[in-house]
Amino acid sequence: FNSKVLRPLKVNSKLKDNDSIVKKYAPKVVPSHLYFRNIEPKQCPLSLNLLSFSAKTFARNITLKEFDVFKNISSLECLDRILHSNKNWQGGSPNIKSFIGMSNLITNFITYEIVKETDIHKRILILERSIDIIVELFELNNFSAMTSIISALSSSSIFRLKKTWSGISEAHKEKYHKFSKIMDSNKNFSTYRELFNKVKLIKPSLPFLGVYLSDLIFTQMGNSDLIKVDNINEPLINFKKRAKLQ
Repeated sequence: FNSKVLRPLKVNSKLKDNDSIVKKYAPKVVPSHLYFRNIEPKQCPLSLNLLSFSAKTFARNITLKEFDVFKNISSLECLDRILHSNKNWQGGSPNIKSFIGMSNLITNFITYEIVKETDIHKRILILERSIDIIVELFELNNFSAMTSIISALSSSSIFRLKKTWSGISEAHKEKYHKFSKIMDSNKNFSTYRELFNKVKLIKPSLPFLGVYLSDLIFTQMGNSDLIKVDNINEPLINFKKRAKLQ
């Protein structure tokens, strides 16, 4: 660990300057218009929906909004989220919380846009547009939003719409199945991991954060903090675990 990680961990909770040190190393939060509260509701003069914009425009704007939050997620936030220790508190994980909240917002928005439409022909167009957005997000290497939309289309609210699914083109069905296989959770997201490890070395990418948070949790829960060694009475610190969490 670097000095920024170790220094706050050595702080005694009884020291007066503890609050100032915590504030110094606490993660920076970038506000997003998606999270503003107490805004006076106003009637929108335009009727906008998923068909109001091209798939590329929608995908680009989602990617920009997600990146605004993702770029501020630090290693300290990831550690803080899995350790849940008051003694080693590093300021919480507000950016991770915002990033997850944005992913859920995308999933709920896509679900709502499809199920609210009573006209089956328009609903088919919206479903096809959602799949087109997945394709554009893949081109932008945004695996986060791509997973959010796939989750929406795989939910019981959407997947049970048999007539709607039967109405979309065969090309869109093939695209949906193709990208669903990429984000398949079987074998611990092995297909996604293999693809992302190649892509991230070539182009900027937004990962599916849930995979890595799960890895950290399994590492934390599945490995003891101390290990016993023969001929040594006291247990030793498990530095292999610390290295995995770094």
